[in-house]
Amino acid sequence: MAHDSVELYLSEVGRHLKAFDGDAAGRLLSLSYTDQLGTLWDQSGQTSHPGCDAACSSVPGLKPVLEAVLRRGKYSQQRQWEDAFQQQMDAFDAFTKFFRQQDQGQWCVGLLRALSRDLRILALRADEETELEVGGGDDDDEAGGSKQKPTQQAGSKLLQAYPICNNDRSAKEDGSRKWGTLPLLNQILKLCFAIDQVQLVRGCIQPIEQGYEITMEEWCKADRVTYKFYSARIHILDEKFKLAEECLSYALRHCHKASTDNVQKIMVFLVPLRLMLGKAPPSEALLLRHGLHEVFWKLIQALGSGDVQQAVQAVRLNEAFLMEQSIYLLAVKLRGLAYRNLFRKVWLIRGRSSQLHIDDLVTGLRCTGKEADAEEVECIVQSLISAGMMRGKVIEHRHLVVLQMKVAGQPADPFPPVGQL
Repeated sequence: MAHDSVELYLSEVGRHLKAFDGDAAGRLLSLSYTDQLGTLWDQSGQTSHPGCDAACSSVPGLKPVLEAVLRRGKYSQQRQWEDAFQQQMDAFDAFTKFFRQQDQGQWCVGLLRALSRDLRILALRADEETELEVGGGDDDDEAGGSKQKPTQQAGSKLLQAYPICNNDRSAKEDGSRKWGTLPLLNQILKLCFAIDQVQLVRGCIQPIEQGYEITMEEWCKADRVTYKFYSARIHILDEKFKLAEECLSYALRHCHKASTDNVQKIMVFLVPLRLMLGKAPPSEALLLRHGLHEVFWKLIQALGSGDVQQAVQAVRLNEAFLMEQSIYLLAVKLRGLAYRNLFRKVWLIRGRSSQLHIDDLVTGLRCTGKEADAEEVECIVQSLISAGMMRGKVIEHRHLVVLQMKVAGQPADPFPPVGQL
């Protein structure tokens, strides 16, 4: 930490607050900066440091925020996450009360960014601490009711703060609180994905997507990249893969190249999406550079050759990683693409006939090392037809697939190009 005493720390916070520099003040109030405050200030039962009055002399409404942040420092330094979270809740409550009263609240966005981010982080840590204490069971209060988890409490607070930004009627040129909408929304998105409650945030996204007063390019680059990444993940859940690919491509183009972890996170989703859409796969060198070669390279090769067995093995070997990254279902869909590519090769070998015998498809599968009987292959073909990867109809009693060779009276490939699926 850059300060030798709490007094010096408070003096610098006060200097930035007097200058209405919310970004600089927010950095000083952030969890990463204040972890050592607990060792610098022997609270001895005090709930406030005398220097808080002077630091907040120009903005008295922020004094409770600063006091709670100082108390938080003691608990976070000792890794008492539940207590630190409660202090952060107090800080966030006091800040939103102050923020709501600011007609020109744009200068506060840096404070909002820091306080909302730390509320999310501490909520997740407090959740983990609670689960360890109760052995993973339900944490019920004395009245027998279900007690809200810290992440649920934090989610409620963040959602309650959203209208303070979004509903401000001041023009963006006049320092509107609307400038806090996207930074706050990003923290809500991160928390909702972490606790698997994405449905809570869908209503907050609509204003941004429907012609917001502040255009996407006016937000800072970091906020744009974060938003595009998480909105892509929502599009994936909705199976809007083209929109998801567009958002992730935008995020990758604008992500700082030195942020290698973030680039990798984007590529984890972008690679399977591009494969699904029939776009050129990344090179082996690119996958190696970002630590994704082991996950995707064999799968890419399998899709290109129609080697179903290798595709199945590639997904199975990396199942833990794929599930951890929430892309397992995407990978499973890519297995279907391997079946589609293989069956199309069989169709080409058979002279592009309007009929395919199930036995020929069974033979094709066996050539890749995948054992399957006629009944299983009929089910696979039916699922490909349902997914739009094949056009036709299974005639079960004849063990035959009748392919649809025309669409709207015009000749058509019964295996639609992947990019059109």
